[in-house]
Amino acid sequence: MTFKKNIDVIKQTLGYMDWAIEFLGNGDPNMVDGYIVARSFDWDFQNFVRCYNRVNIGRNLSLVQFDYTPPQYNTLTLRRII
Repeated sequence: MTFKKNIDVIKQTLGYMDWAIEFLGNGDPNMVDGYIVARSFDWDFQNFVRCYNRVNIGRNLSLVQFDYTPPQYNTLTLRRII
């Protein structure tokens, strides 16, 4: 996935977070956390999210990596990256 597509994912997630903050969190950004779940994240994407979280105090964006265990793919593993 290109960095441009990654930025589009972040923009969409932040849009949903803004809506949730306004309509569900009564304007308090501490009431809403954002999660992006994917099989993997490239290094640039991870660094961008880390920088975003440092600059935007009170808004939390997390990355969660998932994987299935072969051969039956009946076990889902989730691991928080950021």
